[in-house]
Amino acid sequence: MDAQESAILTLGLYYSLHGYVRGPIPERLRAEGWRYHKGWEVRIFVPPGELEFLRQVIARAGFTVARPFEKRGRVVQPVYGREAVTAIVRSAGGEAPPSGLR
Repeated sequence: MDAQESAILTLGLYYSLHGYVRGPIPERLRAEGWRYHKGWEVRIFVPPGELEFLRQVIARAGFTVARPFEKRGRVVQPVYGREAVTAIVRSAGGEAPPSGLR
């Protein structure tokens, strides 16, 4: 197992413990077309003191490291893109997001 695969497995573990997936809303996508810019993302609530480690893992996995934000008093680290969402969810033993939204 190489470093990238190991990092994706680690992200899958964090996702299964502290995360969820957000995807585009099919009805809005059909109604608004190109004006609707929401895409796929995994949001991981980061336990205190683990933000920098998680950001390093995201980079090792080959995904873009986005800016974290606060939600309900907790730090959230998003990972954007359908490819990233699919890899992380599958590594956690879940099913990939649906593909036929357009």
